[in-house]
Amino acid sequence: MTWIEAYKRFWQNAFKMKGRARRKEFWIPQLLNTVISRVIELIFTIGGATTKFSIRMDEEAIIDYGSLIWLIVILIPSFTVTARRLQDININGWWAVLPIFGWYIALGSMIAILIIPGVVDYLSQPERLTAALTTSTIIGVMLAVMSIVFFVFNVMDGNPRPNKYGEDPKKKERYFYKGEI
Repeated sequence: MTWIEAYKRFWQNAFKMKGRARRKEFWIPQLLNTVISRVIELIFTIGGATTKFSIRMDEEAIIDYGSLIWLIVILIPSFTVTARRLQDININGWWAVLPIFGWYIALGSMIAILIIPGVVDYLSQPERLTAALTTSTIIGVMLAVMSIVFFVFNVMDGNPRPNKYGEDPKKKERYFYKGEI
């Protein structure tokens, strides 16, 4: 499977939860989508649009709208490819909700804190700020641990035999299938 084929499969199977995805089908789109996001960010920065079209904290742009739109566009395909990748190692694909949406929820809550009027005044009291920072730290550590666990899941080789989620996607490439094909 080439890089182009892997990226095509990412989009062709954007709404498909059934089946299995091999590591190439997961990692190549991750890499290309990151590059595309950075290119969009660069275009916004070079074009001077970062100051006009961005979610900002003081003078520093947190994220530009172009990158945010790209993140929303790849949300569902990223979720489904992660689900199929987990199914390849025989884990229920719905566990993909955690890494995909966990980070979006964290990002959304950060944006909400910056946008919602009165939140900064509410957090100006030391005990409230301490509680908010403690909660944020705990959530951040949980997200980091979860990211490490899912990273390990996504680099593991898939189940070499058919499992309850479908046939082995690498069946034609594995040496022990040669006599069975």
